[in-house]
Amino acid sequence: MNPFWSEPDSLHAELDIRTPEDPEVLARVARRWIESAVGTLAGGQVQALRDGPALTSRSLARHQGAFGEPGTPWGSLVVEPDERKRQASLHAWTPQTWEQFLAAAETNPRRMEVELSRLDEHGSPGGGDLVRVAVQRDYAGYQGWTRLIAFRTPRTADDAAWERAAQDWASFLGEQAAALEVPVAAGFVADDMGADFRTPFELAVDLMAEEVLGTDLLRQYSWLTLVHAGALQRLGGVGALQESGAFASVTPLPTGGALLRATDRLLDYTEAAYGRVFEALAPALPPGEPRRLELDRQRRLVYRDATEVLSG
Repeated sequence: MNPFWSEPDSLHAELDIRTPEDPEVLARVARRWIESAVGTLAGGQVQALRDGPALTSRSLARHQGAFGEPGTPWGSLVVEPDERKRQASLHAWTPQTWEQFLAAAETNPRRMEVELSRLDEHGSPGGGDLVRVAVQRDYAGYQGWTRLIAFRTPRTADDAAWERAAQDWASFLGEQAAALEVPVAAGFVADDMGADFRTPFELAVDLMAEEVLGTDLLRQYSWLTLVHAGALQRLGGVGALQESGAFASVTPLPTGGALLRATDRLLDYTEAAYGRVFEALAPALPPGEPRRLELDRQRRLVYRDATEVLSG
């Protein structure tokens, strides 16, 4: 193992869907994802905001300098409008701005993002335990697609606490995937992605998401991997994946595809476990020799071309 690599230090949950033609559908999907993620995954941060000093409800889009005293609970609410020439709005979290933020889903924005943290030693957001929830529509590298994202960092020092958090994120993704009214093109829960724009696998084989989305291939393999209908057919169906022995559970989804869970516990998702996942999913992985990235965090990847598995 590269001695300069850092251990995985975050949780990243994501579902990718083709951007609905009907803005009302996207508004429902976006609001459900954001409300559910904040309520389920960031309850502690929201309670800290309610118990802490009241934050301003005025616009902070042009704010410069510190936002307050270090250690203060903080929430940032960002709405990026559909018109690229218009500036994104920025407000601190208050009960009033939160309701206004959720209502903005009806305006068909390009991005809605809530970030909950504490002010760092400079009075800037991003300190302490950070949770970021976002919906991004038609971004570069994702033209025609919408990303539903939830992200948490840093990893807790207590393994048991981190495992409890991982279980919450796994349950959340499964519930959201099952409740979606549109098919899911990709999805996963991973601890090795960080805040990167591309998945670890995409980075390693130098692919952009839009090169894979809409095909019968997968963007990534992770502790939890959502296999869309096209990839599921390529892999031989639910029965074949259950019989592979690579997964603790294989759960079919109402809109097609299945959610694959490699191990019951994230802490058990070790090299042997993700090696089995790689072997099982190789027929639906894009070809290419993954490259090792120096001065990077550890990636839960097998550094072999997936086509090698197919050729025996």
